[in-house]
Amino acid sequence: MKNRLLGTIILGLIHLVSGGVSQEATPAKSAFAGAEKRKPAPRVKRPQNRPDRLFNLLDSNGNGEISGREMRQAQRVLRRLDRDGDGRLTADELREKGEPGDPTKRNFGRPSQHNLGPWNRDLTIQNFDRNFQLTSSGLFEERGGVPAITQLSDDRLLACFQWFPIDQLQAFDQVAIKVSKDNGRSWDRPIQTQIKNLPERLNRVFDPTPVVLADGRVRLYFSSERGNGFGPRGNRAVFSAISRDGIHYEFEPGQRFGFPDAEAFDVAVVRLEGTWHLFCPIPKSNGSGYHATSKDGLKFIRQDDVTVEADVQWLGNVVNTGGSLRFFGSSRNGIWTATSGDGFHWTLQKTPRMGGGDPGVAVLSNGGFLVIATGRLRDDLIHELPFRKQPVNRKR
Repeated sequence: MKNRLLGTIILGLIHLVSGGVSQEATPAKSAFAGAEKRKPAPRVKRPQNRPDRLFNLLDSNGNGEISGREMRQAQRVLRRLDRDGDGRLTADELREKGEPGDPTKRNFGRPSQHNLGPWNRDLTIQNFDRNFQLTSSGLFEERGGVPAITQLSDDRLLACFQWFPIDQLQAFDQVAIKVSKDNGRSWDRPIQTQIKNLPERLNRVFDPTPVVLADGRVRLYFSSERGNGFGPRGNRAVFSAISRDGIHYEFEPGQRFGFPDAEAFDVAVVRLEGTWHLFCPIPKSNGSGYHATSKDGLKFIRQDDVTVEADVQWLGNVVNTGGSLRFFGSSRNGIWTATSGDGFHWTLQKTPRMGGGDPGVAVLSNGGFLVIATGRLRDDLIHELPFRKQPVNRKR
């Protein structure tokens, strides 16, 4: 009954925000029918062809529908819209910033996504069965990005991601982990990782990808900018660090993959029949990705680029599904997948729509898939950080 009532309230609010109800109230019907006829109030002219803002906010995983779990999370979402913190929502607060009638009068419509920091998005979590039918979804972590998942030797799941808590300066733009002991149903709180002996020439650590070695240790592949602690952005390459607990890492000397005059970043790494395969996006090249192989996971040799016939990016993660590989990547229409028996030749697969981008994926014991992905822009966009960003993940 409670969920039904909440659902009715939510649908009513969506109807209001999308223009289904006039801003000016229509007079109530008189108890004496026909006693007097009033002219209906004119409808307020609203922008055409804009998305239903409230629906998009409540649809946390972007799959086009509001699940029961998302309904239960609605109260937290609605609180974000309460700009003045008075515990009530007004029509002005339900409008996009900049819409007619919005007193803030900022940029009309949804702000451009360019130059918006990654701290303006949340990480979502979705569970799919083996046929890619969605079974559950929700919020994984606020203000995060570039997730990746691996299964530890004791069957716990380890998720790594870039963390942007705006109220914790020391943890901002750091690699963090969360651990699940129950196959992804619940997760511990985020813990910031530490990398010992990170060279001074490397600017920062980002784009984490953990893999578990045969001896149970965790190797963390990551991107870094070749410069110094306060150096310029760009010039990215791939490096690695090793850990026994998934939290405290020791930098492994050398570069795992990169070019002297081009960038390599945000890798996906997996082992298939004794060979490690590394994939990463080629900037401004849709449908193609870099591919390299290694016997020890340290020295990678570039192979022919991998390709699929689609307007997609090799930006995501890859998993071993028991003798074959499946890649989960990013596109304008959500997450795409492709399969390969050898890591070199790939076949694009048709699956139901999966929302989000740059996904991290784990194969569950029931044959299904757990997907953590970067979600839509938050409503409370922050364009300027209240503090200066610092070099990250260093430990002496």
